[in-house]
Amino acid sequence: IATCSTLPSPVKAMSLTRFDEVSLEFGEQVILREASMSIEAGERVCLIGRNGAGKTSLLRLITGELEPDHGVVQLSAGLGISQLTQNLPGGRERTVHEVVTGGREAVRELVNQYHQLSAQQLDATGLRELEALQRQIDARGGWHIEQRVDTVITELDLPADKLLGQLSGGWQRRVALGRAIVSQPDLLLLD
Repeated sequence: IATCSTLPSPVKAMSLTRFDEVSLEFGEQVILREASMSIEAGERVCLIGRNGAGKTSLLRLITGELEPDHGVVQLSAGLGISQLTQNLPGGRERTVHEVVTGGREAVRELVNQYHQLSAQQLDATGLRELEALQRQIDARGGWHIEQRVDTVITELDLPADKLLGQLSGGWQRRVALGRAIVSQPDLLLLD
């Protein structure tokens, strides 16, 4: 079972993701044939099927890891996607705090882009780009990265100073969940 659920999003006017007549094949195996769908903000979608039916391939189309053979996969501009995979997180010698903080890398990159862009002389287009970056950072709590990490660690009751390798598989999975939700994604994919 692969589950895809959405979290509340600042994007209200359009779909978070949309498939328009998407086809995907691996050799003789047809995964999708001219499939169309959309996932709206606030929706929860669950995919159920046999092993090899294409659930993970569908998620990989959403994340951009796969390109469709035909059709179009559209993502809302500035869409934040996070994924909780079946695999336990790596880095057994890192602390829980370090692992959860790693989920903020995409947000940290947005902040870096904002600072680089704001240091330049900007025309109207550049100012719009800067404004769009600021909206994305605001929506993901990017100005308060450490505070957000501490909040997630507290809410999930995680042992921040313990090494990942000291935790059971269940606790490691909980740490992985913290890493996935710390960025406040618009779309959370559970594999």
